[in-house]
Amino acid sequence: MTPEGGGVLDNLVVGTGHAGIAAAMALRAQGRAFEVVDLGFDLPSDRRREVEGLAALPPDRWDRATTRRLFPAPAASRSGVAARLAFGSDFVYRPSPFLEVIARGAEVKVSHAFGGFGNVWGGAMLPWGPRSLSSWPLPPSEMADAYRRVLDYVPLAAEHDDLAHDFPLHTDAPVPMRRSPWTEAILGGLHRRRDALARDGVRVGRARMAVDAAGGVTGCRYCARCLDGCAYDALFNPRTLWRRLEGEGATLHRGWYACALEEDDDVVHLTARNVRDGSTRRFTTRRLYLATGQLSTARILLRSLGAFDRAVRVADSQYFFFPLLLWRGLDAPVDFTLAEAFAEVSDDRITTRDVHLQLYAPNDIILDTIRSTLPGLVPTGWLERRFVLVQGFLHSDDSAHLELTVRAPRDGHDRVEVAGVENPRAMRVARAVQRVLRRRLRGLGLVPPTPPTLVAPGRSFHTGASFPMGGDDPLTSSDLQGRPAGLRRTHIVDAAAFPDVAGSTIAFTIMAHADRVVRASGPDTA
Repeated sequence: MTPEGGGVLDNLVVGTGHAGIAAAMALRAQGRAFEVVDLGFDLPSDRRREVEGLAALPPDRWDRATTRRLFPAPAASRSGVAARLAFGSDFVYRPSPFLEVIARGAEVKVSHAFGGFGNVWGGAMLPWGPRSLSSWPLPPSEMADAYRRVLDYVPLAAEHDDLAHDFPLHTDAPVPMRRSPWTEAILGGLHRRRDALARDGVRVGRARMAVDAAGGVTGCRYCARCLDGCAYDALFNPRTLWRRLEGEGATLHRGWYACALEEDDDVVHLTARNVRDGSTRRFTTRRLYLATGQLSTARILLRSLGAFDRAVRVADSQYFFFPLLLWRGLDAPVDFTLAEAFAEVSDDRITTRDVHLQLYAPNDIILDTIRSTLPGLVPTGWLERRFVLVQGFLHSDDSAHLELTVRAPRDGHDRVEVAGVENPRAMRVARAVQRVLRRRLRGLGLVPPTPPTLVAPGRSFHTGASFPMGGDDPLTSSDLQGRPAGLRRTHIVDAAAFPDVAGSTIAFTIMAHADRVVRASGPDTA
């Protein structure tokens, strides 16, 4: 084992995704020293140079060959897109050589990338509303304060609208994206039916995105490549902020796979393996913040606790989707491919939990998905002028769940098994929501009389609650500081500590949770 070398650290963050960067920014704001450990696979250097070349030019001057290489056509099927790439690279999903994941009845991916799934996320930034936070064992004001602090460094493109009552903006000066003909068609159509939708518990508003809409060097250029990688860094990516922190002197230990931890008196020891040579190193710290994502955090903790062969429940927010075909087609180009509008469904006749909807104008990913679903049946040009995708997220109470089991390491490899467990409520709720929109939006467009497509358990990446705050099981619960299984100096700052998973966006709440936990666990905390 490689000796520690750096002595005892004050604070160690494990992971560089949304939770990791939020934890680091909270530590930085408090003037607390920290270092970071992560496997940190990155975009290949040749791709990075090509992206830098694009960033130096306006979109209309991009080289076609480079554009085709960095933004290839998506691989789509009836169940959706196989995997979104970042600038044509799959580094986000590159597996660790020390980990074997076996999934049955589920689709799960683990990211060991620098910036985690923040390299391929959709940018949606809605705080969880009062119905979603009602199960959390803490005052809502704590999360509200944390949401506001996150927006000190994450841009928010948003508008003041009907959503603000239950889903506050948490900023006084949001800068909206510019409105396109597609924005006006989708959002305007929803607003004209606002009262009818409200009778079924549906509130609508402009989509809120972690996008710099203010212009300038990192401002959105409306190049319609949002879902493939933003060359201008207009869409928030933890990776970009980490570069800035490194420039300020932050120490990131990249290339290390976190294996297990052990608390000893007033310190925590983290054992990690080097991806390049297989060597082992022990990092020692006074506070450890686990930010590796739900599946990896559960793996590390269960291995550390010796809880092998024990199935642990993981909450999942499944998503579903279906088309809305506008009666009036648009010939306008699509220059922004993130969500155009949000709709929040709060109707106890459907479910006592909220359902979150995102509406998208047509883009290459959406059109390729529908072509694979209806091959040759509908003219492409007709679709491009009318197709709107409705994507809905279900609360974990209404979704399938996962059962995660960690096996004892074998031949130096961790082994994790994940099984999906279906929930018949998922399709019932999805169909009920679809019926509401079919009825209330009939003047705007047609919702075809086919059932929505429900993705497999785990597919949404919106998972959590394996070590829930305030849980009943002493081994697989955590306290309000995210400390699991009675540990004193180890804190979960990702979704593994959530009590459940709302039918909503998730990254904003992960970051707010990380911020809150770090600030609650100062150096003098018992």
